[in-house]
Amino acid sequence: MTAPHSLSLRGKGLSDENLLTFCSNLPVTVTHLDLSSNEISHAGVEQLVNLLKEQTNLKSLCLSDNRIGAEGLQHLVPLLSQGRLEELDLSQNEISGGQLAELGTDALVSMFMVQKFNLKGNELGDNGAEAIAKVLEDERCVVRDLDISNNDITAGIATVLSASGAGGGHLERLAIDDNRPPLALLPGLIGSASNAGLRSLSMRNLDVDDSTAQQIAATVCTQSGDLQELDLRDNRGCSGKGRTALEGLARLKRGLAIHL
Repeated sequence: MTAPHSLSLRGKGLSDENLLTFCSNLPVTVTHLDLSSNEISHAGVEQLVNLLKEQTNLKSLCLSDNRIGAEGLQHLVPLLSQGRLEELDLSQNEISGGQLAELGTDALVSMFMVQKFNLKGNELGDNGAEAIAKVLEDERCVVRDLDISNNDITAGIATVLSASGAGGGHLERLAIDDNRPPLALLPGLIGSASNAGLRSLSMRNLDVDDSTAQQIAATVCTQSGDLQELDLRDNRGCSGKGRTALEGLARLKRGLAIHL
C-alpha cells in the first residue's frame, strides 16, 4: 500500500490556465497539497475544488500568496463543508474584511470547520475580525489554531479574544501579531481567554509597553486558566519593568512559557 505523502507545487508559476494540467492526476494518497506563491485566482480555485472533492485523503491545503479574493473563498465552501480538510492556509490572498463578512454565517462556519486556519497578511481589518468573532461563537466551529496576524485590526482584536472561549470552546492557539489593538483592553481579555481554554497566544509587535506588560503579568498570575505559551517578542516598548514582571511570571507559573 502506498504511503500518504505531501505534494509541493510552491512557486511553480501556476495560473488558472495551467493549473488543471498540473493537478488533474493527483495521487489519491496525497494528504498535503502546497500551491503557495503562484498566480491562482478565483477561477482557478473553482476548477481545483472540483478535482479535490474526490481526494478523500487530503487533509491540508495551502493556497498562501495567491490572489483568490472573495470569489475564491466562495468556491472553497463546498470542499470545506465536507469536513475532511484539517488545515487551510489562505494567508496573503488579498481578502478583505468586507468580503469575508459578505459570505454569510453558514459559508463562514464551513471555512472554520478546519482545525488549523491561517489568514495572516490579508486585509481583514475590524470588519473581518467581527465576522470571525461571530463564527467563533457558533457551536459548529471546530477551529483550534487561528492566525489573523498582520491584518490592520485594531478594536476587532478585543472582539476576537472575547469570542475565543465561546461556541464550542475549541480555540487553543491564536496569533494576532502585527496588529494594533487597544492596549488597555488586552490584560483582562487575555485572562478571560485563558480561562476559556486558550493555551497559546502570540502577540508579537503589538507595541506593548511596560505598563501593559505589567498588567498582563498581574492578570495572568491570578488566573487559573489553561495558558501555556505567551509570545511577546518584538515589542520594543517592553524593556524595563514590564519585561521584569513577565520574567517573574514565567518563574512563578510552572508550565507557562513566555517568549520575550
